[in-house]
Amino acid sequence: RVNNMYLMVLITPELLQGTNLCTGFKSPDASKLEYSHYVKYIEERFPQETPQMFWLHPNAEVGFLTNQGISTFKTISDISGGG
Repeated sequence: RVNNMYLMVLITPELLQGTNLCTGFKSPDASKLEYSHYVKYIEERFPQETPQMFWLHPNAEVGFLTNQGISTFKTISDISGGG
């Protein structure tokens, strides 16, 4: 209930009108779109996620992907009986 109250009070249509949801991606006018169209707009036009979108260094993704690859290959090795 507390979360719903925060959402009702703090997240208003005026808050999102014309603001950047992320770098280079403005929020569409919610009053002109139904919810399903709003979601479709975001899904189709949202830019590719980059570390800079989250205020990270451009190379931050390299470390994450390296760790993800190591974890994936370890899982494959464990499942196949090689580990």
